[in-house]
Amino acid sequence: MFRIIVYCTLLLTLGGAINTINDNDRRSTVSAPARRSRNSKQRINRVPSIGTTTTINQKLAASHPSLRPSLSHPNVIFILADDLGYGDLGFSPFNSDMMKALQTPNLQRMAKQGKIFTNFHAASPICSPSRVAIMTGLFPWRVGVDFIYSQDPKKDGSEELDHEQLPLIPNIAMTMQSHGYYTAHIGKWHLGGISQFDIPNRQNGNCTVPGINQYGFDEYVAMTEHMHSSRYWTQQRQETYAKGANHLYRNDVKMPVVDNPPILTDKQTSEAIRVIREQTALHRPFFLNLWYDAPHR
Repeated sequence: MFRIIVYCTLLLTLGGAINTINDNDRRSTVSAPARRSRNSKQRINRVPSIGTTTTINQKLAASHPSLRPSLSHPNVIFILADDLGYGDLGFSPFNSDMMKALQTPNLQRMAKQGKIFTNFHAASPICSPSRVAIMTGLFPWRVGVDFIYSQDPKKDGSEELDHEQLPLIPNIAMTMQSHGYYTAHIGKWHLGGISQFDIPNRQNGNCTVPGINQYGFDEYVAMTEHMHSSRYWTQQRQETYAKGANHLYRNDVKMPVVDNPPILTDKQTSEAIRVIREQTALHRPFFLNLWYDAPHR
């Protein structure tokens, strides 16, 4: 399922949230943020910079000029796994004793041809706050996000309005969009605004919580997220991967239901490939968030 995505990242650019870098291996380091003195008025209030690892295969890029990113506007694909443990990959140093039999050959290929960072930290051990950090570069507590967007007892979005300052803060999607990038988000979101109540409210022109498009994405493909949403019920029934592809929305419009839906991970991958091909044909730089549900249970 990763083969074409991995091939594309060899040609393009893979973006990742690197909060701290490996000081023990010069081959694995990137420029760190300049240190500030203790007395400096500029206090460190951001997660250290979002790093990008460029893995361009020069021969392939030369033979496919349309896929070759410009130096000023490289294409960026940000792949995020949900609940992936430090020792859950099939190559060193991320293969724990319990996971020795696990094979991840395409991820291993990406690592071999790119960079491996072994010293990094998540801004939070919880889903929504960590995603806030990725999107904004801020520690999530600075914007009042300290737990998962989940329940909304009044069914009117009031719980998420407690975090109303988040959509007002510049984020990576808005920034890329303002520089001419096509921006797309595919997969798990968990930053609010796409519940089964928010979407019809937006469609009817009612005031509601901002959704993925309002955060600066030209396009999104995702399931509804909320207590008793499609993601909630498919997880409760352990059907997220088997039937999740029949519960997807594209830009607040329900996607067609099919008799034999593909595995959710495969569907997310195929949607990502579609975005890559469409924007490549248009010779337009793109920023793609590919945030899988996998390997979350």
